[in-house]
Amino acid sequence: KSQYEGIGPNDEPPFPRYGLKRIYAAIAEIQRKLRVEGKLAIFVAVDATGKATSVEVIASPDRDVTRYVSQVLVLESFRPASCGGVPCAMQFPLRVEFVLR
Repeated sequence: KSQYEGIGPNDEPPFPRYGLKRIYAAIAEIQRKLRVEGKLAIFVAVDATGKATSVEVIASPDRDVTRYVSQVLVLESFRPASCGGVPCAMQFPLRVEFVLR
C-alpha cells in the first residue's frame, strides 16, 4: 500500500492475479535481448473486474521495452482493487531499474 496515495485502511490495491513472477520473467527476457539501462515506470489502469484497460508510461529506457512491457501488462489478469469492500478501478504501478552487468 505504500505506493498508493489516499488509499484507505480497509482498501486494497490491484495486484496481478498470478503474482509478479510472470511479469518479471517477461521483463528479464526482454532485458536479455535488448540490454538496456535506465528506469521503467508504468502505471496500469485496472478496472473493477480486474481487466487492464490502459498503461501510462512515466519513464522508459527504450521504445521497444515500453512496447513489450506495456503489452505484457495489458494482457495480464489482475485481482481488482477494493474500495471500502467494493471492487473498484485503480492503477497498478510497476517500477524497474535496468542495469547491465
